[in-house]
Amino acid sequence: MLNKRVLILLSCLGMLLLLPAFSQGQPKPQYLIEAKRNGTSIGKISIELFPLVAPQAVQYFDSLVAIRFFDSCAFHRVIPKFMIQGGDPNSRSGDRSTWGYGNPNQKTVPAEFSKIPFARGILGAARDNDINSATSQFFICVAPANHLNGQYTVYGKVVSGMNIADTIVSSTRDIKDNPIDKIEMFITKIGVNDSIPMTPSLLLPKQNEQGIGSSTNLTWEPVNGALLYNVDVAEDSAFTSIIYTDVVATTTTTISGVKPGLNTYYWRVKSNNGGFYSLYSPTRAFTSVMATPELILPDSAATIQDTTARLQWSSVKGASSYHVQVGTSVLYTSSTIVLDKKNYSDTSLIVSGLLKNKKYYWRVSAANSDYETQATASRFFNTQFINSVHNSSLGFGGIFFIQPNPVTTQATIQLTTRQECSAQFIVVDVNGKIVHQWNATIDTSTVNAQTLDCSWLCNGVYILRAAFYTGELKEQMFVIER
Repeated sequence: MLNKRVLILLSCLGMLLLLPAFSQGQPKPQYLIEAKRNGTSIGKISIELFPLVAPQAVQYFDSLVAIRFFDSCAFHRVIPKFMIQGGDPNSRSGDRSTWGYGNPNQKTVPAEFSKIPFARGILGAARDNDINSATSQFFICVAPANHLNGQYTVYGKVVSGMNIADTIVSSTRDIKDNPIDKIEMFITKIGVNDSIPMTPSLLLPKQNEQGIGSSTNLTWEPVNGALLYNVDVAEDSAFTSIIYTDVVATTTTTISGVKPGLNTYYWRVKSNNGGFYSLYSPTRAFTSVMATPELILPDSAATIQDTTARLQWSSVKGASSYHVQVGTSVLYTSSTIVLDKKNYSDTSLIVSGLLKNKKYYWRVSAANSDYETQATASRFFNTQFINSVHNSSLGFGGIFFIQPNPVTTQATIQLTTRQECSAQFIVVDVNGKIVHQWNATIDTSTVNAQTLDCSWLCNGVYILRAAFYTGELKEQMFVIER
């Protein structure tokens, strides 16, 4: 049977195992500052310090209080609508001209900057131009001092007695902001605040929300007494692959780095009251927006050899349709847009009826039932209508055309010549790849008709080339559209 000591030991061990989830931090020490003018008490200011925010500054302040270091030090600098400052050992009994300059032999405390703003009632570490030069001097803001944010160490706040600070700051002072009548301080430790902040409640994005952009705001409910919030965003629910982490003093933060393409991310927040962290909030998930399509054809600045163009773009995961716009300006205004096709399900589109020798811009966005992505960056192409090119200096002449155009399954190529000759016919796609070729002899007596089977070719824009033994070349663009 286990003896009583073993039972107690096991019980304590069990409690220790539970502590990490609830006690990440340490209690906030509290102090009472009594202010006296000419030996008469003005009143008392109660403060508490933030060991979880500025542990070195707090430890140093506490060690000075323990040896009664601050007793009889003056509030040697008071500036209305700004702050009161004290804690210089020179102000105990030294000449007033030395007050505020400190003792060069004093220990210095390195900067411990945070996101906590210098609001009314905040206690900060005074220093000179060197950010790591803080010693025993501290100041209490009587009004917001945002110009100090991130430049001075915050390590405590007033719990009660701000009216006493207001009395001190309104004292009659000299040109150096030193009260005419010395105001002494006497600081004693009165206890600790071991409260643990509540877990934040997440607001937005909602759980499993879709369509989150690459830059988005995360928001949560404020926690009473919280000074800071730790925010994590990760690619996995275990938070082993964190893409964003920050400590903020507000209840919202803007994150970046979210990759489009229906990727799932996880986020959580915990609060910090200066002494302890809360538990992390329950994890939430959100899914990034669909990717923007990638434009494939025509190439940027391409020249289209007709007034019909085939546009092609990549398919997008999660998209049910696409929105295609073509215009004569990148602004796509009502006066410049020539095509505005929504709810289009394919990833290629034949655009006909374009003008000759004209520049056109185009862009595509993906859509589903919930939202539409941003459009791609615009590309442009030029039209150059060509029925035939490279007419021979030898006087080849004749007729060369395809009908019907656009083609569904079969086309007829009609041509005449002024002399009998052999010719090679080549069909190339918009990428310049030869997809079909054959040879034929063309006589001069009649209109020659060549049949072109297009049933096995995909929809799109093609060029038919007729190359003759004389070196002459005829070209015509045609479209297969079913």
